[in-house]
Amino acid sequence: TATKAVAATKEVAKKTAAKTTITLEYSDKKYTTADLEKIATDVWVYDYGKKASELKKVELYVKPFESRVYYVFNGDVVGSFQI
Repeated sequence: TATKAVAATKEVAKKTAAKTTITLEYSDKKYTTADLEKIATDVWVYDYGKKASELKKVELYVKPFESRVYYVFNGDVVGSFQI
């Protein structure tokens, strides 16, 4: 019965979790987290010639006043792209 209780708790958590969207607005520009994730994935695929499935971890650091996003892919590939 403990297994059923844990499963029920997880099911309730899934049902009550809210979907959050974060939008960065500055200087007449507007980017959601999904936009930045898509650009980062495109950099991985097109600039590095890798498969999207090889991208396991993405860290993004947005610097709006520089119009740049700095990234760390899979813990060791670093760089940036302009937004």
